[in-house]
Amino acid sequence: MISRISWAVAAALLSAPALGQGLELFPAYQPDGPDVGFYEAELGSDVTIEVSLPGLDHASSLAVAPTHVTFLAAGGILPSPFVVSLGAEIWIDPAKYVLLPVNNTLTVNLTVPSNPALAGNVMGAQILDVDILDPIIPLNASPLYRVELIDAIPDYQNEMVPLGADAPGTSSVTWDPAAQIYSFLHTAPDGELTWYALNLKILQVRQGLPVLIDPLNATLPTVLGGFHYSQNGTKYKPLEFLQIGTHTLLSHELNGNTVTMHFRDEVPAASGVGTTVHTRALEYTLVGKSMKIRGYQTDNGHYGDDGYYAFGLGEMVNLDMVSTWEQVRIPFQDQIGVMLNSNGVFVSQFIDMYQSSAQRHTEAAYFSFSFLGVNTELMYYVPDTSGYCHPIDETGWVTTTKDVEDTFVRTAYGKGPYAEDFDDFVGVALPKETYTITNYQYDMFNIQRLQDWGMDDVLMWKTHWMNFGQNRRATTHTPADPTGGTDAEFAAMVQTAANGGWRTALYTDFYSLDQAQGYDENPTYSEVGPTYINWDDSVKDFEGNYRLGYSIATHVDIPHSELYYTRLLAPRRALKHFEREAEVMTTVYGVNANYFDVMTISMPDLIVTGNGANQGVISGDHKSPNDSTIKDALNSYLHLFQGAAKAVDGPVIGESSFWLFQRRWDSFYMGFLDGAWRTLSTGGPPSQPGFSGEEQPIIPDYEIKVVRKSMPGLFGMGQYNRFFKGQTYPVPYADDPLYHYRATEISYGHNGYFMTLSTPDNGNDYLHWASQIKEYYAMRSFPDEWNASTDVTIEYRDAAVPGGWMNLTDAIKAGHDFVNTVIRLTYDNGLVVVVNHAVANITENGKTIPQHGWHAENPSTGYLNESVIDPLSGTRRDHVVCADYEMADGNGTAYDFGGSIGTTANLKVTIFSPAKTLIEEPNGDITVQ
Repeated sequence: MISRISWAVAAALLSAPALGQGLELFPAYQPDGPDVGFYEAELGSDVTIEVSLPGLDHASSLAVAPTHVTFLAAGGILPSPFVVSLGAEIWIDPAKYVLLPVNNTLTVNLTVPSNPALAGNVMGAQILDVDILDPIIPLNASPLYRVELIDAIPDYQNEMVPLGADAPGTSSVTWDPAAQIYSFLHTAPDGELTWYALNLKILQVRQGLPVLIDPLNATLPTVLGGFHYSQNGTKYKPLEFLQIGTHTLLSHELNGNTVTMHFRDEVPAASGVGTTVHTRALEYTLVGKSMKIRGYQTDNGHYGDDGYYAFGLGEMVNLDMVSTWEQVRIPFQDQIGVMLNSNGVFVSQFIDMYQSSAQRHTEAAYFSFSFLGVNTELMYYVPDTSGYCHPIDETGWVTTTKDVEDTFVRTAYGKGPYAEDFDDFVGVALPKETYTITNYQYDMFNIQRLQDWGMDDVLMWKTHWMNFGQNRRATTHTPADPTGGTDAEFAAMVQTAANGGWRTALYTDFYSLDQAQGYDENPTYSEVGPTYINWDDSVKDFEGNYRLGYSIATHVDIPHSELYYTRLLAPRRALKHFEREAEVMTTVYGVNANYFDVMTISMPDLIVTGNGANQGVISGDHKSPNDSTIKDALNSYLHLFQGAAKAVDGPVIGESSFWLFQRRWDSFYMGFLDGAWRTLSTGGPPSQPGFSGEEQPIIPDYEIKVVRKSMPGLFGMGQYNRFFKGQTYPVPYADDPLYHYRATEISYGHNGYFMTLSTPDNGNDYLHWASQIKEYYAMRSFPDEWNASTDVTIEYRDAAVPGGWMNLTDAIKAGHDFVNTVIRLTYDNGLVVVVNHAVANITENGKTIPQHGWHAENPSTGYLNESVIDPLSGTRRDHVVCADYEMADGNGTAYDFGGSIGTTANLKVTIFSPAKTLIEEPNGDITVQ
């Protein structure tokens, strides 16, 4: 308890007006700039107050501090000040105050109260200073400083967990003192044994390297990893670190299924005099079939270049020195390293980013040298602008298994509260329009046309609508870009979609802050004085420089005009900006969903930025409360997604990763993102993809069995130019590439999706009108079947081997060609889907299925969805029969489909309620009857 000093005594000392004295509070926000004297401090945060004495800055004040008596007065603010002799003003309410002595360091360390009821309260602070050597001016009062208490972001305690950790069975950990071995054993119900051993007779284990042994499979699933050390600019890998100084195992103990080992490192000091001592620990916890490894410092972080600076799990070795390794890449969890040795054992290693205190990391790229498997994932700790380096604290997972599904990674959360609001919808994206004068009206006419065609279950998201143009002057979004029409026309377009029962979302950018240097017209951000707007909401790096985003032409209408770089928005402040914009988007436009761009594609420290060298949104500024660790930034984004869902009262989707495999992250926002514009990673930057989506392997096990359960709004296979090979196909797309796209959607359990430019004439868009209708009605019925199931069996075979079905584990080990595969999905509600991605026709269930064709049937519901070869004509036909409609297309050849369709050569859809028939005319027009 801090005692209060009599206010009357303090006031009696006042005899002069204030000079240039003051305070700086950090980490705290100064939304209106540094000269206003206003701070925002989070509830429960630890803050420092640096005091400056009259006429001096803080650093200069330290020399004279011993001749001053200084107090911090804090409390309620009076409506107007009371004046003590010679004009000194006191703003702090004498009935509600605390008076704290300030020592000669002129710093005060405080913890802001954590009571949520205090959120929004504004308290005042002043510095009272007595100069004992000045008989004329014995005391000064600083200007008033205001501090608003703001809510802290809750800890969502998300985590990444391999499915091996969920494996049923019994687990035990035992210690053999004679052998000096800890044994971690898991026995599955069928008797399969998983065994990890920690042998303390190995010197490197006693010195603190995480060396695990898998005795049953003769592998070391972790070796050569652990703590990295930096001294005088020299970086020591874990094994190299052991060669300098002494490294002692202080203790080890077993508690439940966890073994904890404590270590002491004594290293010759960087100065050359004495030693530097650090302490650290490793925890090994058996969870199911997987091993959870935590490495953390037990001392504090450090200043200067003489301490731990990185952590990694290390490499993997086959003990026979003969068996080799190969990487296994699972689509949509591409960044999780999985290796298969030639003895048929999968080994997975990854760091749980939701638990990482690092500032940046090298993503996991896996490769092999004979019997050595290499993992490049390394977590780096970077000193902030004060020179302080956070203490290392990392949690990783290791799994050795003969079943690849044990390496699948889930997060802690299930479906969000709005996830099922659109899990059976088809996605429709409205990108930049061809018509630039009244394009919002064309969008509205297009929406009305689609609704007239019976498209009732649609998630629509609109891009290219931001007030200043795409990605310009963020986070300003509203009113709508006037080049597309009036704001009223835009509102009418969005409301038309919502009134038709659609979920409607608008492209939003809460990743960037845009201050065009010399053009201070952004109403929501300015770093140019004397008027600052949300000044601290940008992110600075570890040298105190702004982190940079997109490069944009200063003059949007002048080709090749000079470029400037946007700033990056701190994740911790993103929800504040979103709620402001959402107020307009919901009340004026009527949106009931939201689409987030950019920040969902990669981890916060690796998000692609404009200049490529200043990546990520991790703060290195020690005076800023912005997120200084990967886990905190991830937590802030979870807060944004959850808050956005509440603000729009609807589901939230995000941009899906489309770049480097190892940088994918959108999958691990599952449970907070309800869905995604789902794109396969291409293995290269957008301008030079390694290969297109249509060239990638078809492996849907992870997507269907893990992701869809928590993030069911998975739409399409991404933008057409990210799936198809550049300009290989002319626009509008013909049937063949669209069959490839649709067959891939079906294989991955993705909802239907198409893009449209809202052009008023048929054939001047990405898709002909008939193709838009066909995408909707070929795909709309699938989610009804998928969502009615609780489990699915996924099998693969070669086109030339009828009946040779294999599960994923066996197919990987057999070297199966997953690009030219045949896939069968058997859902537990009776639905069976066979998709042919091979070049040759195949025969299944008595149907001839061409390349990128499919046959789906559920006898228990009468459901049929197929794109097969007609045995009489030898041509391809498409047919869907479900409870709500029937669709058929002979693709130019007349065929009697029976039922409500009868004979048709072109596309025909019969909708049962309300009764409606769509007919594709020979010229491509659509007739509605």
